[in-house]
Amino acid sequence: MHHLFCLYVQAEPYISEDELYLFYESYLDNLYGKDIPLGRKVTWGEQARYIKSQGFPATAAMIPDLLEWLRDINWPGAMTIAEYVREIGEPLLAYLPEVFSSNDDIWIGWLRSEVIDFWPEELQQKAEEIGIRYGRFILEQEATEHDLEK
Repeated sequence: MHHLFCLYVQAEPYISEDELYLFYESYLDNLYGKDIPLGRKVTWGEQARYIKSQGFPATAAMIPDLLEWLRDINWPGAMTIAEYVREIGEPLLAYLPEVFSSNDDIWIGWLRSEVIDFWPEELQQKAEEIGIRYGRFILEQEATEHDLEK
């Protein structure tokens, strides 16, 4: 916790005592919360690095929440989480139906571009098959001149 306070004070050198206390309270909320990322955004990057350091399968129960984190790759820590879950590989396939059934094209796009596109071709194909079951074609298809004329 001391490390997080130091990072926060370094990022916000003129922080008031009240603001520091609010940061402390939000950090405590994070400890007892269940959703990830938790609390104020200034802690999300640190949370992501900690989760990544724990490795798989220690974080297996968090995978649905980690995938939620990828709804917006611009959120603090989201790229760290993307790098982490892409390394999990095949066990992640079991969680793809939730993403594909969400009708959230942006979320699906981030998952594809930041996770699935980094996988070996065989694993990408398995993800594609899951996507097709949910009406989602996730792998890029090269447009031919015939397609463009339509």
